[in-house]
Amino acid sequence: MAHKTRSKALDEATQWFARLRDDAISSDERHAFQIWRTANLAHRRAFEEISALWDSMDGLEPDTAKMQPTTRANARAPFFKTQIAAALIIGFSALLVGLTHFELTPWSPFWGAEHFQTATGEQRTLFLDDGTTIYLNTHSKVAVRLKDKERHVRLIEGEALFDVQRDPQRPFIVDAGNGRVRVLGTRFNIRMHPDSSADVAVLEGHVDVTPRATKKAVASIDLYRGDGTSISADRIGPVEKVDVARITSWRDGRMIFRGTPLSTVVADLNRYLADDVRIGDDSLQDITVTAVIRIEDRAAILHALDMSLPVDVVTLPSGVTMLYDDRINQDARTTQKNGPSKKL
Repeated sequence: MAHKTRSKALDEATQWFARLRDDAISSDERHAFQIWRTANLAHRRAFEEISALWDSMDGLEPDTAKMQPTTRANARAPFFKTQIAAALIIGFSALLVGLTHFELTPWSPFWGAEHFQTATGEQRTLFLDDGTTIYLNTHSKVAVRLKDKERHVRLIEGEALFDVQRDPQRPFIVDAGNGRVRVLGTRFNIRMHPDSSADVAVLEGHVDVTPRATKKAVASIDLYRGDGTSISADRIGPVEKVDVARITSWRDGRMIFRGTPLSTVVADLNRYLADDVRIGDDSLQDITVTAVIRIEDRAAILHALDMSLPVDVVTLPSGVTMLYDDRINQDARTTQKNGPSKKL
């Protein structure tokens, strides 16, 4: 069903894209397009993919300067060009639908790019041809395309640390969810969140940050060493001094928490664990954690929690681990356990 829905959305997006490129389109049709586009997320994503795919086909349009004057003056040229556009896009959209083994996302038409990803708990180092190094954290995906005039990366999911080789002639651009970061050469960390917002922290040098998805005129901001900010759909957060050592500690296989609510700690830890850790008692939600935790293996993480917090660590048969407040009477939560369990 999902495949059929996606195919239908791509077909409709193709028709709208071709129609919008015709100068004869009416205001009513443009209004109808906006209604269609905002009707659901599938429509918006399909149209973004078709538009990005068209943008990637630079050089396919005819060189009108070399055409005969009578050809350039032909009144049917706009219509003819629209039909060519439709034919090209339809062909490529059919190809996109056919690539069922490739995960299609709003970034998929980043044509000609190399894609890299890490599994849960995995970290990976990428060495680019321009001398740049990208360190991928757990459960992350990037698309990389190096061109003559610019270097372009899309952080599709997760977190990455960029050590960019300086090249004044080729800016290095990173798109991450709602944000865009532009540099010439520096070191910075970007972490994306499920809502497409992103946190940017600068380790060295200078970066230029701007929102990508907003329709408002939002000026870019400059970040320097030790600065950080968050980018949402329509705004850039305030520039703040950040704890760079804490933010980048994952590169050394550690996680540093300083007065962090346990709920946040658990959410961060679950990025590295195949089986979730969950808080079983509400009384633990806001308890604060100050600790350095190795993220090498699950047992070490759970042992650190057990030793540093007033919790009982209980692993259920499903593999999920529950954290219970050991200050609460144990009999009151017996019914929450599903069968035999293991106390670490």
